[in-house]
Amino acid sequence: MTAAQLRSFRSAGLLSALVIAGCGAARVAEDLGRFDGTSRTSAGSALQMRWTKPLAPEWGGLYIPLERAKAALDSANDRLFVGSSEKVLWAMSGAGKVLYRYRVESGIEAAPTLDSARNELYVPTAAGIVHALEADTGKLRWKAELSGAVSQAGVLSQDALYVVTDDDGFFAVSRKD
Repeated sequence: MTAAQLRSFRSAGLLSALVIAGCGAARVAEDLGRFDGTSRTSAGSALQMRWTKPLAPEWGGLYIPLERAKAALDSANDRLFVGSSEKVLWAMSGAGKVLYRYRVESGIEAAPTLDSARNELYVPTAAGIVHALEADTGKLRWKAELSGAVSQAGVLSQDALYVVTDDDGFFAVSRKD
């Protein structure tokens, strides 16, 4: 191999190493913006976290699963409700204190539907079951089985909860029973 070919080969190797490092393949301890005390703030000093609550166990490795759960906020009573892929609905105070946990049969992707004036909370699941709870205690009032998974929040009327399933079923469920 000539000296010119050797320099060209080394340059190509160095360029490849720089490209790989720039794409993140060389990083092992990646900061993914978590707020567990080990990460830097992602928005600078202007934004500070009040509290955090992991909804699922930490995963080892570079793969991070996507949590699709959405929260329902009850500002009148300073609490929030959020489901998780771990089959648990979390009820928390505005300060992050866990008020209760309610276990369901499958993951919860849709935001719970809340009527704080009537103390009613409706939690649809990926198994297509709607759980009607007392919002302040998490006590089950009733359950209704639908035809498919639910990933969108329901809509309340005076006497019904309207839910659309992922397989395009449309249901009007009585709020009483």
